[in-house]
Amino acid sequence: MRKSLFVILLLFSVRSCFYVDTQEFETEIYLDFEPEVTISSNFDQLDNIRITDSIYFSYEIQIDTGKLYFSDLYLDNYLIYRSSSTADSIWIFPYYIEEDGDYDLTILAYYKSLTGSLADVLDAEPYVEDTTWVITISRTN
Repeated sequence: MRKSLFVILLLFSVRSCFYVDTQEFETEIYLDFEPEVTISSNFDQLDNIRITDSIYFSYEIQIDTGKLYFSDLYLDNYLIYRSSSTADSIWIFPYYIEEDGDYDLTILAYYKSLTGSLADVLDAEPYVEDTTWVITISRTN
């Protein structure tokens, strides 16, 4: 009985929950350097990118001081491909979109900076680099 009373008094006397005001202790982390990321593709030399049947798209992502998590390829707001490698390729077909017209082909590369910070070690600080090409979908020649 005495032991249980002692344990109960001990539990009530010890603070088990601490409140932290995030407005007062909020901080922004700034990098000393900005990692250089380059996204290149076979579309870089083309002026007009027109898809009538299908087109081959290949890309390469180079990160000087970091590591790629994954990359997403969007045709307007539609995710059409996801990859975890720095160099990949895909065939793009016009039936991804219902109507003919001009659309943005965007690649988003999510990468880590390898700064050694706690957020970097816990994979909690992804950075994003993007590149966009305008393509024309025309099912008629």
